[in-house]
Amino acid sequence: AKQRGIHNMRVISKVTGMLWCVESDHRQSKICDISGLVLQIVATM
Repeated sequence: AKQRGIHNMRVISKVTGMLWCVESDHRQSKICDISGLVLQIVATM
């Protein structure tokens, strides 16, 4: 059950990260890419 919760958190963080990227300004696209990369690294842990 604990692992399932962690998995759900990972999915939520990925989705919110993607939404933040979509809503963020074009000037912030580099920040968006970095945050996306960080989320991917966290998701693979």
